[in-house]
Formats: sequence, C-alpha cells, structure tokens
Amino acid sequence: MHPGWPCLLPPSVALHDVPKRMSNILIIDTQESFVAVLAKEIATTGHQVVTARTLLQGLKVAIANPFDVIFLNAEMPNGRSIGVLPELIAPPPCPR
Repeated sequence: MHPGWPCLLPPSVALHDVPKRMSNILIIDTQESFVAVLAKEIATTGHQVVTARTLLQGLKVAIANPFDVIFLNAEMPNGRSIGVLPELIAPPPCPR
C-alpha cells in the first residue's frame, strides 16, 4: 500500500459499489449566459452549484461556505481576480 493513499479499496469491492460524494462548486463570473450554461451542466451531474456575479459576492460566499471547486473568471471587471485567490482558498477561521 502506498503511504500517500490512506483509503485503498480491498479487491473484493467494485468501484461502482463505492458511494459517490458530490462536490460543492462555486462559479464566479459576470457573464450571465456562460454561468447559466456551466451551472446547468454541472448540476445535471448531481453536484451542488452556487453562482456569484461579482467578485465581492463570490468572496463573501466562499468565505462563509466550504467549496470543493471554484471557477473564477480571471478577467473580472475590477481586475483583482487573481489577487483574491489566497482569500478564496484559505481555510475557514476556527470558531472561538
């Protein structure tokens, strides 16, 4: 067993027997039609999708909720998209 793989399936378990965990996905983009199509396609696969039309709205949502995947338009109108990546991927603060 590889030490970096803590959860290997025993040979008797078929892959289709393993329950699938759906992801929480955030899409941050100003292009409404693009967001609608992408969100619809992702949702049809069973994932939970949340959308945000502004960088500020997306940042607030991302800080308040855990997401497995975040789609971020690198060319948002205010030009700060890449600059907020550390805030988007930072772990949530510990409760006091």
